[in-house]
Amino acid sequence: MSNYRKRKRTTVNPIAVFLICLSIVLIAVSAISIFSAAHLSDKVDTLNSEISRASSEIEVYKQQNEHLNEVIYDQSSQIVSLQQMKASKNQGSATYTGPKVCYLTFDDGPSENTPRILEILKEKNAKATWFCIHTSYPQYMKNISDGGHTVAIHTYSHNYRQIYSSTDAYFNDLNKIKSEIKQYTGIDTKLCRFPGGSSNTTSKSYCKGVVTSIAKRMNSEGYIYFDWNVDSGDANGNNIAASKLLANIKRDVGSQRCINVLMHDTGSAKRTTVEALPDIIDYLRSQGYTFEALTTSSHATHHAIAN
Repeated sequence: MSNYRKRKRTTVNPIAVFLICLSIVLIAVSAISIFSAAHLSDKVDTLNSEISRASSEIEVYKQQNEHLNEVIYDQSSQIVSLQQMKASKNQGSATYTGPKVCYLTFDDGPSENTPRILEILKEKNAKATWFCIHTSYPQYMKNISDGGHTVAIHTYSHNYRQIYSSTDAYFNDLNKIKSEIKQYTGIDTKLCRFPGGSSNTTSKSYCKGVVTSIAKRMNSEGYIYFDWNVDSGDANGNNIAASKLLANIKRDVGSQRCINVLMHDTGSAKRTTVEALPDIIDYLRSQGYTFEALTTSSHATHHAIAN
């Protein structure tokens, strides 16, 4: 009887073992689930972060693509412009018979480069014209004007999609930069330049016939717009070699007596334009040109309107 009782006390209850094993399994599964959930949460957070970053990059790419499309259109417009200038060779000399005169013009300023450009012009005793947009340096408009140069209108935004969407849209934008020019210089200017020139074809993508309509309204409201017949080529890329810019100008001048030279004042992207300026002035002066700022009585070089 004693042995029997001992054996009975050592008998393992299978149900208890099962429950213990089940508890261990459940604990293990719970631990694994908790770990997996934490790991999955980290993965979700990482994925959300990557999605957010990708969305930001996509937006940047969209903006860059839109800008690139505008650049492509602008380059196409410039090609058309060059073709028109070649087709109407020496257009300026055909209608201008006065003394040789050069109008140096800077689009898209003022910028951080403006003070240095003004220094060079003063050193070289030359006058120039700025076709201004809204920038971070509007105070330089007064420096330009005080130096005896002309502050004229390009547009406020220089956003092709916006300004060429309609005639009213163009003039709404024009009036904003006109007001800013008057604020800083006191001058109520009527001198203008179309972004891309009056021959630009970019505008067709946004509104057919809009440049023709704008030009008619400009004439009726007393505005005078100016294109160019000599192109430095500095709009074809950033910091093109100064020697190339000078070569482009020499190429375009030909025998024209009145030249309107296109350059840009857009900060770090056009430092070589500033570098080239002294040599450009020296070369043109050696060819007999004097340097004047544009006025309402200046000869207006026009391209053929393509829209």
